[in-house]
Amino acid sequence: MFLGPSGERTIFQVHKKRGVDITPFSAIESEADVLLPAGIALKITDVLPKDASGLTIVTCEDDEERLRSSAELGGGAERAK
Repeated sequence: MFLGPSGERTIFQVHKKRGVDITPFSAIESEADVLLPAGIALKITDVLPKDASGLTIVTCEDDEERLRSSAELGGGAERAK
């Protein structure tokens, strides 16, 4: 694991609907890397607290409601159109 076996560490697990697969360019072949769009809103859905090795896992997903609210106010991705 690239972040080491011990010490304070955090992994973000992102469930997304948008993004570009950049796995072919990853330095670590076993990873599925995705480039997320600028300004994406994410909502934290779960946090697995630090285990004995110091690892915390944060799970999040696209926050469609927040993205819509931002677009309605004239911000975010809709502004560029």
